[in-house]
Amino acid sequence: MKNSLFLIVLNGPHGIGKSSLSKLLHEEFLMSYLVPITNIRNGFSHFEIDRGASIKKTILLAQKMTEHLLSSGTATIVEGVFRETDLVEFEKIAQDNKVPIYHFILEAPLETVLERADGRGYESVISGGMTREKIISFYQDFESRKPNFLTPVKIDTVKKTVDQIYREVRGNIK
Repeated sequence: MKNSLFLIVLNGPHGIGKSSLSKLLHEEFLMSYLVPITNIRNGFSHFEIDRGASIKKTILLAQKMTEHLLSSGTATIVEGVFRETDLVEFEKIAQDNKVPIYHFILEAPLETVLERADGRGYESVISGGMTREKIISFYQDFESRKPNFLTPVKIDTVKKTVDQIYREVRGNIK
C-alpha cells in the first residue's frame, strides 16, 4: 500500500495486544517505522534499577525518534503505555510536522488482560519483567488516567482476534 505521512500511537495497558497490532500495521505501510517502547527501554542496561528514570529516557528517545522520522518523511507507528503528558508531546510533534496523528487506546477488562498474560507467561522478575501483580497495578494506573487523554479512538479488544482489531483500527485511518 502506498504510504502517506502520519503518526499512529497505540496505547493501552500491558498485555492488551499493542505489539501484535503494531506489527500488522507496520507490514501494511511501506517504509513506515515502528517505535516499540519496550524495545527502546530494554536497550538501557539495568533499566529495572531505576524504572522512573529509564521510562523518562525511553519516552524522550521515542519522541526524538518520532520527530526525526516525521521530519524526514517517514510514517511512524509508536506503541506503548503512555501518560497524558507523553501524548501531548507526540501531538505537538505531529502538529509541527503537519501530519495527522491517530491515537488508539486498546481496551479490555482486567480479567481479559490477565488471561492473555497468563497464557503468554511472565518474563523473569530478575530482568525487570512483568508479574501478575505488576500487570494489575499498571492496569489500574492506566485506567485511572484514561479519562484525561485527548480525543483517542477507543478499541474494545474483548473476544476479537488481532485481525478484527486491525480492521477496526485501519477503518479509522484516513
